[in-house]
Amino acid sequence: MALNVDFTKLSTQDILDIAIAIEKEAHQRYEEFADSLELHHTFEAAEFFHFMAENEEKHAAALEARRRAAFGDAPVTVKLAEILDVEAPHYREVRASMSIQAALEAVRQAERRAHDFYAGAIDVVQDESIKQLLESLQAEEAAHEKQIEAQIDALPEADEFDPDDFGDPPRAQ
Repeated sequence: MALNVDFTKLSTQDILDIAIAIEKEAHQRYEEFADSLELHHTFEAAEFFHFMAENEEKHAAALEARRRAAFGDAPVTVKLAEILDVEAPHYREVRASMSIQAALEAVRQAERRAHDFYAGAIDVVQDESIKQLLESLQAEEAAHEKQIEAQIDALPEADEFDPDDFGDPPRAQ
């Protein structure tokens, strides 16, 4: 899902609040996926999702510190409920039977969306220190995408296994 945001209508505080929400959502989603994959003994993909969760947690902490320094305890004024699945992989992309290749591809797409978010935000932020932080995060997202691509390239050729041939078991209610 692409984030359709008119950055010119947002304040710098709004952009930071959205960025924090994006990073926190990604952290939470990666942890959910890792926990689910561990339950289904898909340990290699789970380990990778835990690693990504740690990265997103660090990004959120850096953004929160910068927001506090710039805006103190000012309340969040932007509607965050509409900001979903920017950096977090979509629920439909992750399944208990997924391969490490599929996990890497889901994360690569998420990193690309995050990169695009930061690119759009950088164009409208006037505060140089916040702009530098966003540029740093944008560069990290691009670097993550390149690292993921290198990992995908280093994997052995995929076999004929198609996770769509199997359904994930229903969840207990």
